[in-house]
Amino acid sequence: FWVFLRSVCVRCVLAQRSPRRTYDGLQTSLYRHSSEPHNSTMEFEEILKYKPSLEHVAEDDDGAGAAAGPSSERGGKRKRHVDDDGGDESGITEEERKRILEMLAAEPDDQDEEGLDEAQARRLALALEKRVTKNTELRIKFASEPQKFMDSELELHGQLQELQVLATAPDLYPQLVKLGTVGTLVGLLGHENTDITVAVIDLLKEMTEGDVIEDSLLGANLLIEALLKEQFLQVLVDCVQGLNESQKEEAEGVHHAMGIVENMLEIQPALGEKLLKETSFLDWSLGRLQSREFDDNKLYCSELLAILLQDNTENRRLFGENDAMEVMLRCVSGYRRDDPASAEEVEMMENLFDVMCSALQYENNLDKFLEAEGVELMVRILKAKKISRFGALKVLDHALSWPAGKEACITFVRHLGLKSLFPAFMKTPTAKATKKLGYNENQFEEHVCSIIVSLLVNLCEHEEFRPRVLSKFVEQDMLKINRLAELHHKYRTQVAACEASLRQEKTEAVADGADEEYIKALEDQHYLRRIDAGLYTLQLVDHILAEACYGCGSEVAKRMDQLLKLKGESLEATHAILTEYADNFDGENTPAERVKSLIPYVSAAL
Repeated sequence: FWVFLRSVCVRCVLAQRSPRRTYDGLQTSLYRHSSEPHNSTMEFEEILKYKPSLEHVAEDDDGAGAAAGPSSERGGKRKRHVDDDGGDESGITEEERKRILEMLAAEPDDQDEEGLDEAQARRLALALEKRVTKNTELRIKFASEPQKFMDSELELHGQLQELQVLATAPDLYPQLVKLGTVGTLVGLLGHENTDITVAVIDLLKEMTEGDVIEDSLLGANLLIEALLKEQFLQVLVDCVQGLNESQKEEAEGVHHAMGIVENMLEIQPALGEKLLKETSFLDWSLGRLQSREFDDNKLYCSELLAILLQDNTENRRLFGENDAMEVMLRCVSGYRRDDPASAEEVEMMENLFDVMCSALQYENNLDKFLEAEGVELMVRILKAKKISRFGALKVLDHALSWPAGKEACITFVRHLGLKSLFPAFMKTPTAKATKKLGYNENQFEEHVCSIIVSLLVNLCEHEEFRPRVLSKFVEQDMLKINRLAELHHKYRTQVAACEASLRQEKTEAVADGADEEYIKALEDQHYLRRIDAGLYTLQLVDHILAEACYGCGSEVAKRMDQLLKLKGESLEATHAILTEYADNFDGENTPAERVKSLIPYVSAAL
């Protein structure tokens, strides 16, 4: 046997046969020459290392081998030969094995399937209809005898597997729509056999994958329109609700169903409103997020919810009307005491905070947030100093923002939020701590400074709480002003370096003869790059300084000027920074006028 196997492998090398033919041929040979059961899933490398059982003794034609005993040359177990050149019992050396595998890996597969044409697609679609009809008839006829329709369901399942090849030809989707195959597939989502249901979900997920339809958006849109005509979204949600996620296959089916939704949203983003308005997806997802155990489906559910609320006012309204804010707060409350157990769970937690941030951009949801004591929970999370405090800062930044956040600011100060906020202002977490969440130090400092600005602006007329905020900047010999000077210097340096680079780019563009339109576009792009370099945080820092100068007196400005001069800077730069900051507020009812009115209080100290 081993001599035979070696001869087959050597012939493969010399003849340079294709991987698939060699694989099939070796499997057939092994099956023919071994008493072991045939394994159709053996890899080529496994075949080279294959060692069949030699318990059965080869006998002579006259049966003498059995009587000759173990020492007989013709009977009994033969001693396997080991080559002197390092080969194993099969007689194949490591060098030969590596050479065979390298050649097989380098050769193209000559059995690649050719592109699917309309005739083949039609045959597959008609075969599916035939299998569905047969299964339906047998199920009706033998409703109480499953064994009589089980074979038809196996055939139907196999046919669905064969249809996977359609995912390689999105240009044929219009043909499937004409044949009514889409309606058949949607109908099978309600099949009593969940194996069939899961197979349909897997097929539709493959057919809507982004890398599949990117070259044929017309076919993809036609497929989606045909699905929507069959009320696909509601049928899919009902199907998901009926699957038992304690079973691995059905849990994967739920995951793939959410994949279909994400794929469809990528092709037609407007479907998000339809999904929340016309289906029970939001109710299902909220219930799914409240399950105790973390798993991949819970993570995926949080991702989908974050996608649906992003830049969609109507979905944010529907979210609030379903009292979903309270559910989100309940979900994140568990991370007040304990950090997530894995990187995936950290990602899910951040998705939940992102969902709340998106929802808070719809003003009515802020009332829901306050009613559910969201500000109080965020303050407790800040106090606990767990990983979740990064998300809590982001949520508070949205909840306290001007002008809708006045009540939230009062609640924040009343529940001692300043005791947790200013320690975060004084000391930024290490890069190692922020990197774990995908944050950086600049983002952390931006959220903290933005919250302080919101407090100072929203409480400008509050006689009790505004002085409590301002007092933080004069206590401990103006220690917070030292921190403001440090932050101003940090971000002024970053922005100055960016501006020098941008001036060089503009100079080169003008030298190359760029027109005015190009220069204008370049300047707009430059502003965004300055924002990325830290301009917005620098503006927030200087806004805090201006509020402190106005509320605490000129001593604050003088102290700031002294500190900046030690770093080779001047307080005069804040005038231009604050002016640009005020000019970039859009619309009416903004803090622009207030910011401009504060500039003289900074300049007066000079």
